[in-house]
Amino acid sequence: MADYEWLASESAPAGFPMKVLSGGFTDPAGGFKYVPPNKVIHHGWGTPVSTHLVGEDMAPLPNRLEIEFFSYAEDASYAGSFELPVEAIEALFEAGYHSRRLGEHTTYERLTVGIAPGGHVTVWAVGVDRTAEVWSGCAPEVEVDFERVAGKMLTPREEYVRGQLQRRLSESQRSTLDHDGVPIGRWEQFRLRYPWSLAFDGFRPGVVGPLELFNGEQEIVEWRSEGGVWFRPVPRALELRVELGGRRSLRYLLRFDRAEIFSAFTQLAVADKPMELSIGIAGALSVCLRNPDERLALDHTQLQRFLGR
Repeated sequence: MADYEWLASESAPAGFPMKVLSGGFTDPAGGFKYVPPNKVIHHGWGTPVSTHLVGEDMAPLPNRLEIEFFSYAEDASYAGSFELPVEAIEALFEAGYHSRRLGEHTTYERLTVGIAPGGHVTVWAVGVDRTAEVWSGCAPEVEVDFERVAGKMLTPREEYVRGQLQRRLSESQRSTLDHDGVPIGRWEQFRLRYPWSLAFDGFRPGVVGPLELFNGEQEIVEWRSEGGVWFRPVPRALELRVELGGRRSLRYLLRFDRAEIFSAFTQLAVADKPMELSIGIAGALSVCLRNPDERLALDHTQLQRFLGR
């Protein structure tokens, strides 16, 4: 098995603070790279947080993951040992991809472990302007010595956890958590893939991206070379770039409303009929999802415009 230059990091969804207690990747030769522990994280699903530069620069890719973590929103701990698809991971690293930001062919440079409420665990391969999901699973709930979470406490456990949520979350995030509770199963729903493509009304972008998907994946698409139907998860956000000439461009950043766009995809995903996410930006923003028989407006989509070079 070949060696690659890669690092391990961790990730958790925004609004749901988590902490890695211990864990790491093991390769077929017995080598080990630990996932950075003991930091409260909720920086966004798929967003790497910590990087510890220890061990060999070059190492085989892993075939196992062990992870133990704590979920503050649930006051619960989880732990699991999982087999990873090392051949598929190696194929991704070996094939690499073209990075628009670097202007050259490159490959992935880290494996990021995502931890979420309910024990959900995802592993992504992460590189410059690209993130690809490589595995997902679920860890069972376990009991751990709470000192491993909080150290020596001077307050009761319930008060400590409540204080951490108060400290880590915004007022809006706390309100959502209090009103909706912990959405167990949300991150598995984020992984569902649908047949869809992009369509543009009255303009044609040169570049689409970053195209961010709810499952944590992202990439930049050179639209001149793309087309046809994708089989991808639901999009969370995307940036469009329209060239104006003279090295000037307009950038449009669209962020989709989670509840609205998932409702639309679920309703229009009939018998694998392909769907189009249609975007019009001339004058007022117009966004809809449609299949051959039906059209649903996505009126809660947010738009920002930037003039760039």
